[in-house]
Amino acid sequence: MASDDCEDEALLRLAAAGGSVPARRRLLDTHGSATAALAAGMRDWRSHGLDDAQVHALSHPDENALACTRDWLTEPAHHLLDAVRTYGFDVATAGNRDARSGVPR
Repeated sequence: MASDDCEDEALLRLAAAGGSVPARRRLLDTHGSATAALAAGMRDWRSHGLDDAQVHALSHPDENALACTRDWLTEPAHHLLDAVRTYGFDVATAGNRDARSGVPR
């Protein structure tokens, strides 16, 4: 898998973890990339404020949900933007927001 693909996959996993956005934002800011944030491990995730559900989601990703999201991303005009970095919202709610502004519809 190419470096950009690995980063996209890691960002997708972080977004799919749900829960507190500020905690995931701190994790990304501290480590500089989603790949590095995931590699940091459970102890580090907790130290950044991720709760039990988020830690479980990151350590045991729902492969079916990720596969569905990957399939959705193959469609024209469907993109995994740097939404978590830019707007702080989850993949699950991204479809309910204006693509240009990130504002809920």
